[in-house]
Amino acid sequence: ELNIEKFKSIQAIDLTRVSIDRNTIQTKSAYFAEIEGFFKQIQQSKREMNIRFSILTSATGNDKAYQTGYYSIGSRRSNSESFQPMGYGYFTVVLMKKEGKWKISVDADKQAVIDEAEFRKSDLIYELD
Repeated sequence: ELNIEKFKSIQAIDLTRVSIDRNTIQTKSAYFAEIEGFFKQIQQSKREMNIRFSILTSATGNDKAYQTGYYSIGSRRSNSESFQPMGYGYFTVVLMKKEGKWKISVDADKQAVIDEAEFRKSDLIYELD
């Protein structure tokens, strides 16, 4: 939906955002500003966006979850039927359950040099349009 407020709502108050390729840990406000700019860029180009997650590993506890995997961000023009991948990345997240809701506490990622076949090797793929 390219909704920055919805995006912010799934992040923990004490979010740690790591950009592995840049060797940086971003502040929450800088990360949100970067994402909001990306969302606006997609909207201004009159495109839609999706994100897919290919889960490689998971570990869960009562109020914590850890996952690694690949993600793919795709875009399409409003008159197109399918999303075209813009690239792939490798992610690591830690989620915490607070007040009955899961929030992303640690979000780390880096670019991944893979293809669609490698992305689809996982038995667990989520797609969000």
